[in-house]
Amino acid sequence: MQSAIKLNSSYKEEVRRIVRNTFAEFAEAFNSLIHHVEDRVREASLGQRVLFIVDGTDRLRKEDADDFFIHDVYQLLSIETNIIYCAPIGLLTERSVLHSFEPFRLPMIKIKEKGAREALAPPMEKLRELVANRMSPELFENQPTMDYLIEYSGGHVRDLIRLLRYALRAAQGRLITREMADEAIRQLATEYRRLIQQDDYQVLVEIDRAADDFAPISDNTRRMLYDLILLEYNAYWWQSHPVVRTLPGYQRALEQANRQATL
Repeated sequence: MQSAIKLNSSYKEEVRRIVRNTFAEFAEAFNSLIHHVEDRVREASLGQRVLFIVDGTDRLRKEDADDFFIHDVYQLLSIETNIIYCAPIGLLTERSVLHSFEPFRLPMIKIKEKGAREALAPPMEKLRELVANRMSPELFENQPTMDYLIEYSGGHVRDLIRLLRYALRAAQGRLITREMADEAIRQLATEYRRLIQQDDYQVLVEIDRAADDFAPISDNTRRMLYDLILLEYNAYWWQSHPVVRTLPGYQRALEQANRQATL
């Protein structure tokens, strides 16, 4: 079914039409199933309720996200259970459209304070544990090399895993060195470069150089938050992705901003 939807847009619209027209029946049947399961769970003293976590919906593009969370929200509210939906960050910054839900913003793991050079010990230790659960630390030539990749992930776990994968590929069975870590960072930066528009660099530098409470909400910054070019941390301050700051376009914009500041 997924393949058919991806390859045939008319089939996708037909499925949507059928779901909309018969959703009341589907919801009634699904709710009956949930209630039955919860009764059995309580009888077995295994808990009280069922919790669903719907992942991946945070990657919906704007049109699909609007359909899912706004236009067809009655479908989501018809399900009688506890559900956590991952929503695109643009829905939280663009307008107050999630009034039917209890929004909770999950920021990146804050490895450093904004503008600081030194990493924070507790998050670094937790991310080292995460790396150790994915691969043996002995595959690195030393811990600073592991920490180097952790810091360039920006506290984004998925990108940390991508960096580890690229570093292992560069190592080809050898220990991961600083040079191999640099190659992994270059590869991830190249992937982000394809998503960045030329005018974005100036905006990113402006955000990085500003105070924590500087968060200029616009269509461009929403796009950059969605594409993870721009990362959001607790207290909702923003900072560009560390690998993005290695790109020549960002470096040129930073040099220009520094020259203007000294005039």
